[in-house]
Amino acid sequence: MSRRWLSTVACLLALAAISISLGCSHYWARERTRRRADVVKMDWYRTGDDLDWVLGFDESSILYEDSFPPKP
Repeated sequence: MSRRWLSTVACLLALAAISISLGCSHYWARERTRRRADVVKMDWYRTGDDLDWVLGFDESSILYEDSFPPKP
């Protein structure tokens, strides 16, 4: 019984190692690294907009009414 579990675990570990090595083979490619850096940079630039959205500053206040005539 323990031999069966041991062989099953060994096979699963081998399959996991093969799938990880094949799936991550292009992770450090030059194009992918550049693309990840660009995405991080754009996300950093958009942080202010996201913060405004979370705080509710992106919408006009209910105190502001643009239908009122301008004051002289």
